[in-house]
Amino acid sequence: MSGGSIYLLVDDAAEGAAVAVATTLPPSTNKTYKTSTWQFLRLVAACGGPPKTDAGPGTMDRLDCLGTTMEKLHASFAPHPHLYVFNFAVDPERQRKGYGSVLLDYLGSVADGDGVDIYLETDGERNIAFYTKKGGFEVKHSRVLTCNGSTYDHADGIVVVIRPPTTPSNVVARTL
Repeated sequence: MSGGSIYLLVDDAAEGAAVAVATTLPPSTNKTYKTSTWQFLRLVAACGGPPKTDAGPGTMDRLDCLGTTMEKLHASFAPHPHLYVFNFAVDPERQRKGYGSVLLDYLGSVADGDGVDIYLETDGERNIAFYTKKGGFEVKHSRVLTCNGSTYDHADGIVVVIRPPTTPSNVVARTL
């Protein structure tokens, strides 16, 4: 992912265990960031995901369809500079312990420093509640996805959420 960043949250109290990770693409209007299915699979494998040989029949076609849909949603709902959170994950054994909130807060400070929105796609009521309650995201769109005879409609399908930039309440803006 040329030009992107990987943010890794490590818990020193747990012997330096990686507890959460986010991959982002930087704000830009000059370059379209299109991550191919193969780049995505390499990223998943680098983060400890299953190798592509574990994928069942039709998996690659569904991933290509998902990628195309996400690209269209991204172009439609985020045509301006923004921080694109391509992937956000917390170790399942460490979820609901505040690690996701810490990483999300950090990403918020990165986006706020650039004065840009954060854009991401998600699914599932639990994820949507996390982003809206903990991160200040707003649901902008949801879409059921149908690809090659398979329908993905879990909790309204793919959901676009956006967090506008914020100014901390304890900072007074001044013109010099």
